[in-house]
Amino acid sequence: MCLKERPLFPGPIGRFRFCGDLDCPDWVLAEISTLAKLSSVKMKLLCAQVLKDLLGEGIDYDKVTKLTADAKFESGDVKATVAVLSFIFSSAAKHDVDSESLSSELQQLGLPKEHTTGLCKSYEDKHSALQGKLRETSLRLGRLESVSWRIDYTLSSSELREVNEPLIQLKLQSQGAESGSTETTVVSVSADKFRVLLAELKQAQHSFKMPEGPELHLGSLYVNKMCAGVVFTGPVRKSEVSKSPDVPFTCEAYRITASSRGKEVKLMLTPMKSDDSKQRSKAGQADQAMDVVFRFGMSGYFRFTSEDELPKHSHLRFYSKETPCRVLSFVDTRRFGSWQANGTWQPDRGPCIMFEYESFRKNVVTHLSDRAFDRPICEVLLNQKYFNGIGNYLRAEILFRLNIPPFVPARSVLEGLESEDLCENEKPLKTEIKDEKASDRVKMVKEETGDLLRLCHTVPLEVVNQGGKGYDPKKEDYSEFKAWLQCYYVDGMKSLRDHNGRTMWFNGDPGPMAPKDLKSPKAKKRAKKTEDHDYTDKKKGAKGGSKSTPKKKVVKQETKTVKKEIEKSEEMVSPQKKKRAAARGRKTSSAEPAAGPEKRSGRVTRQSSK
Repeated sequence: MCLKERPLFPGPIGRFRFCGDLDCPDWVLAEISTLAKLSSVKMKLLCAQVLKDLLGEGIDYDKVTKLTADAKFESGDVKATVAVLSFIFSSAAKHDVDSESLSSELQQLGLPKEHTTGLCKSYEDKHSALQGKLRETSLRLGRLESVSWRIDYTLSSSELREVNEPLIQLKLQSQGAESGSTETTVVSVSADKFRVLLAELKQAQHSFKMPEGPELHLGSLYVNKMCAGVVFTGPVRKSEVSKSPDVPFTCEAYRITASSRGKEVKLMLTPMKSDDSKQRSKAGQADQAMDVVFRFGMSGYFRFTSEDELPKHSHLRFYSKETPCRVLSFVDTRRFGSWQANGTWQPDRGPCIMFEYESFRKNVVTHLSDRAFDRPICEVLLNQKYFNGIGNYLRAEILFRLNIPPFVPARSVLEGLESEDLCENEKPLKTEIKDEKASDRVKMVKEETGDLLRLCHTVPLEVVNQGGKGYDPKKEDYSEFKAWLQCYYVDGMKSLRDHNGRTMWFNGDPGPMAPKDLKSPKAKKRAKKTEDHDYTDKKKGAKGGSKSTPKKKVVKQETKTVKKEIEKSEEMVSPQKKKRAAARGRKTSSAEPAAGPEKRSGRVTRQSSK
């Protein structure tokens, strides 16, 4: 069936619960008029057939054809009718919409009341059975039961002419999602391969911090710095594996400049003026500037290298007009990033939190009545329509500084703020308060002023003002950024997945809107203030002990069970809280657990994570 031949109903303004609080798809709107051609009685009988098909009992197409014969449906109309009813039933059941709400929304879309009544009565009768069937057929993943590892090596032997190199073995036991059977997977690697694997894992650790507003602005600064005075030539080349569109730009000589706005970067390709402009246009050369807008996704960034040193995942390349040639590359390991030739800033994104501060504040304050602000504040901060540039680590740092629980209603946090920041020009953002409980010396506790929108502006600028360390490939140093973090991935903080599946880092109570069916992972042991926030395996390995070894063959083996480890972590939470509270009045010399089993469990965790 070709939907282009059908006149589409104009979409109503609003969102629908049975569509997951999204707009109704156009093809569903197009078939509402088709459903209205049926009588209400035959509509109810047709719904019964569709529900049987969804429940796995099969559908009688001959009966469906007879039910639609009076309406003179063609073959395509019959299939479209079955498809739209299947979508309505399955989508409403997935989002647990009651029959009364479904009836109201379908009438808003133009379905007659008598048709809606029959449809919703059939849906209500099969609601529980339909949800059960959808649960059975949904994607399920196996559960990790246990992880164990061992290292085998030979110290000395009179029987072997050559001593075997150490062998590292990792054993994973998982429970099947459907069968319930236990599956064991064994991975063995040599010492050399393990070192390579460890180095690559450390390199991949940098990509855990997805690019946010500061990183994209640093990317634009990097392009402007490296490409200053450089002339580029030829076509813009795309990698063969990239699914993004080509950039139809070819020029004998052009320059590249960059700018950023929130979570977008724009490259301006500007042809250099010359006397032979007519000849250039005839030869297919560009004579007009082109803007290419980039979104970095999870791992995008720019690199400027020689042609022989192209990064492995370079997906869009701009070649310089010099010898030897240099290349500006857009690198994206995970390929979630994108670009758009002749692009503009996305209209659905709000003003930039860093460089459009006044517009950003006004946009948030004037839209507090929107439904988006019914959600928890930690989830609203990721809504780029209002907070363009805020990402996972920024929201954690901002809420932590203001001591705001992440899962409290966003409107209650923001409704007292003004559209204009009267204190914007005041220099101090922090006030120092004396802690009179300190006995030996006077402690100074820094406390942020309580304007969340102001911190959404100033905290990202703190990252930018670090000078781009970690972005420049010659100075990949993340130590200063790690030391700057106070909450995100910091020892002693808690983490919890929000309703969108994104991990939220926080301290204290999560708030009343925290997901009920999700538990927080084990709280990390708080690091001392003097540490440099280096969480690599170097520190972990320094704490691990050694075991006595036999003369001939030594086998080191450690095993941990996931369930037991979680239970132990929950038992250790309250002592940690007590230690942190007691640390304000006195210095504690010991950070080790008192019980023997708990100490042994901690050692296993460190060794198993290597």
